[in-house]
Amino acid sequence: MDGMSTVAEDDQRTTAANRQAAYIGLGAAALAILGAFLVWLTITIDGLSPPGSAQTGWDNGDGRTILVAGVAGAIASLAILLGLRDLWTKVLLLISGAIVAIIAIVNMVDAGSKAHDIQMQFGIPEGDVKAKIGIGLYLVVIGGVGLVAAGLRVRTSPS
Repeated sequence: MDGMSTVAEDDQRTTAANRQAAYIGLGAAALAILGAFLVWLTITIDGLSPPGSAQTGWDNGDGRTILVAGVAGAIASLAILLGLRDLWTKVLLLISGAIVAIIAIVNMVDAGSKAHDIQMQFGIPEGDVKAKIGIGLYLVVIGGVGLVAAGLRVRTSPS
């Protein structure tokens, strides 16, 4: 009987861990998807924000990729929540999370170059143009890291 109870306890622990991972994954996917539609970058010139200076992820095209990766992460999380313990759920969470996080980090690093490009294009004195990272990019990074964390937390069934 001891062997049976140990197997049952292991299965319960795995189910609990997977449920936690699914909730983390769903929350992270929601943050990433929400962040895709919020402001990623705001350009100010001499302290003023001209019309059209705020750019969302959806505007620059990367938001569409974030949306697809976020939906993929949500689908994997839902499958885990429904009791699936297949390897594809773990892999999908890890890949979608990595894609989301990498795109957000690249856009954060690239923010300074956008301000420089505007200075050069319009002949604005150096230092007058500033690029500020918006809340959307921060949410996307948190979402990407959360999806990776959920993927690492998932326990798949033994093959």
